[in-house]
Amino acid sequence: MTPDTCTATLKALKKAGSVYGVMFQREHDIIFSDLSFDSGKVKKLSGVVDDIFYYYVQEKWVPDQLAFRYDGGNLVILFKEAHRMVVLHHDAKEVDSITSAAAAFFRDYLTGEAIKTLS
Repeated sequence: MTPDTCTATLKALKKAGSVYGVMFQREHDIIFSDLSFDSGKVKKLSGVVDDIFYYYVQEKWVPDQLAFRYDGGNLVILFKEAHRMVVLHHDAKEVDSITSAAAAFFRDYLTGEAIKTLS
């Protein structure tokens, strides 16, 4: 998956339902973010997501997704290998459709990455 295709696909995810922000990272590196935060807050959120991930690793349990509700919206964090995706959205009923779309993105992205390593 080219960087342009990756960006276009993640931007399309933002158009799904009540989604208003997406961040995609590999370990500590932010690959894509269209969050309406300044870069400092985006990095801070990325660090919090890393902390959540590492907490579960220490507990020897790594979930594939977590969903949170907060004042003003909802947050879904998806984990796949070394990658994490954060999706901010308004309607809590959309969690399943958002995670389904994000999982499809992960399959395509990681397949593309695997193919790159073979060439």
